[in-house]
Amino acid sequence: MNTKQIEYIVKIAECKNISKASSSLFISQSALNQQLLNLEKELNQKLFIRNNKELIPTKAGEIYIEYAKKIIDLKEEAYMQIKALNKENKDIINLGITKERGNQMLVSLYPEFHQKYLNMIISAKELSVNKQIELLKEGILDLGILTFKKGYLNELETIHLADEEIVIALPKISKFNLGEPYSEIDLKLLKNEPFIVINQESTLRQIQNEIFNHYNINPNIIFETESNKISYNLVKAHLGISLIPKSYAYDDDNIIFYTIKEHPKWEIAIAYNKKLTSPEKYFIELVKKYYGKIV
Repeated sequence: MNTKQIEYIVKIAECKNISKASSSLFISQSALNQQLLNLEKELNQKLFIRNNKELIPTKAGEIYIEYAKKIIDLKEEAYMQIKALNKENKDIINLGITKERGNQMLVSLYPEFHQKYLNMIISAKELSVNKQIELLKEGILDLGILTFKKGYLNELETIHLADEEIVIALPKISKFNLGEPYSEIDLKLLKNEPFIVINQESTLRQIQNEIFNHYNINPNIIFETESNKISYNLVKAHLGISLIPKSYAYDDDNIIFYTIKEHPKWEIAIAYNKKLTSPEKYFIELVKKYYGKIV
């Protein structure tokens, strides 16, 4: 299933620059540019316009990119299902992780896992919580590491890893700086401040919205993102306030963190939908040990 051309266009949209996209794709800038020109000629539509040295999708470009991403996701899902047909004969763990959560964890624990199971492959895929649940039910994923609201997940077997508190991140120069990190702050004091939030489809956004509703706050949202790291960096740049998981509350001279009276939390757990193998059980023990240290 050759989807190179659509993957090229999606990468251009992500990088907003032909040069950066070509470098990421390991092809020449001229070759990538020719792919774009050929497609625009085929469609008889410009897909990007240049604005302040960045390539911005046109309306046609937005439509193409939206469907291109769906095609890429469908291709990956199809390949995962095909691989799943033979997984009983292969030494492989198909693992789902949420965005940003898995990288540091896997780097930390994989050497120990690999030392015991030299021939075992871990195939990790970054997926939304809902997508992981779907693929776990279908038997395509073996394990999923999920973050969700308490009581939300009852259709799969789960192993609790940690309860993680959601805290407030403010720029240190804020007029609301109380001086003592992790002291309690009345969220109503911040109701007119600019907020950086997570995208609507995220579990964290549901929690953020519940917190806003509890305090009767109609937030002045200036930025939505799928990344807690981006939220953190925007607060660091003094652009607004955010509600972030405590594991993202890195010490920094430009940010201070406070708690909310109700101490809202979400649960981190491993989910599965089948009998666990010995390697999977060992992997789970390593994950439990990892989260026991960081949360």
